[in-house]
Amino acid sequence: MPAAAKIAEVGELRSLIRGAQIAISTAYQGLPVGEQVLLRRQLTEAGAEMRVVKNTLLRIAAPTTGSSRSASPTRPSRSC
Repeated sequence: MPAAAKIAEVGELRSLIRGAQIAISTAYQGLPVGEQVLLRRQLTEAGAEMRVVKNTLLRIAAPTTGSSRSASPTRPSRSC
């Protein structure tokens, strides 16, 4: 049985995806920490949000949002 925290996170992801104009999933492996911090800062200044999410939870949340494309990340990813 899924943990309550994971169920809550899937619900939160669904809400974020539904309310987003665009959602991007990207691999971040190999990106230096300084560049990750800079990217997060630039996104925040532009009014965007970046979060690290588990691929499995994103796969569960995305298809139920009614979006035209579903997420299918295959590597560690961040959602912006």
